[in-house]
Amino acid sequence: MSQVTNKSTVRDTDEIDLGRLLGELIDHRKLIISVTALVTLMSLVYVLFATPIYQADALVQVEQKQGNAILSNLSQMLPNSQPQSAPEIALLQSRMILGKTVTDLNLQAKAEQDYFPILGRGWARLMGNQQGKIIITRLYLPESKDELPELTLTVKDNMHYTLTYDDVEISGMVGRLLEHDGLSFKVDKIDAQPNTKFTITYVTKLKAITDLQNSFTVLDQGKDTGMLSLSLTGDDPELINNIIDNISNNYLAQ
Repeated sequence: MSQVTNKSTVRDTDEIDLGRLLGELIDHRKLIISVTALVTLMSLVYVLFATPIYQADALVQVEQKQGNAILSNLSQMLPNSQPQSAPEIALLQSRMILGKTVTDLNLQAKAEQDYFPILGRGWARLMGNQQGKIIITRLYLPESKDELPELTLTVKDNMHYTLTYDDVEISGMVGRLLEHDGLSFKVDKIDAQPNTKFTITYVTKLKAITDLQNSFTVLDQGKDTGMLSLSLTGDDPELINNIIDNISNNYLAQ
C-alpha cells in the first residue's frame, strides 16, 4: 500500500508586503513631503541663526621634576597611575588661578547687546551688522542691594553713553569713572553704533569662576610629556583669547 503525504503551504505572515508598503507611501506622500520640508527648513533656520561658538587654545609646558628614575619608570608602567602633570592640571582649574583672571578682566560684569528676541542676533549677523562691544573695567554696586539689578547702557557715540540704573539715567564718558548713589562704573572702550543698547548684569565672583570652569578644559598632551593643552569656548573670540592668555600668564607666574 502506498501512502500519500499532503504538504500544505503556509504563508509567512511576517513577510513584508512591498507592494502594500509602496502603496502606503504613495497615499501619504503629501504628509511625508510636508514633514520632510518642515524639518529641513527648521534645520536651515537653526544653522543660519544659531550663535556661533568659538574656541581658543594654548599650550603650556610643565616643568618636569627630577626624581628617582626607578620610581619614575615603575609609575609609567602602572596602568592606573596618575601623570606627573595631574597637580598642574588641578592648579590651572583652581579658583586661585581662575579667580585672579576673573578679577583681572572684570568677568563679573557681563554686557550683552540687545537684539530682537530669538532671531534678532542671527538676522543681524546675516545682514553683515558687526556686533557691538564695550569694555567695562569697573562695576561696583552697593552691598545693601538684596538683588543685583540690571543696567542698560545706550551708546551715544564712541566716547559717550547713558547708563540707566534704578530708573535713573546718567550720562557717562569713556575712560572716566562714573559714580552715583553708591554705584561706581567705568567703560574704557566703546565699539558700537549710536543708539546700540547693552544689558549689563553683575554676578558674584563665585558664579563667574564657576561659569569659567564650565567652559575651560585642560588636557595632557601625553603621559608625562610635560605639555598641557588649554581650551576655552565662547561666543566672543576676542574675549576668550584674552581670557586664555590671562590664565596662562597667571599660571606661569606661580
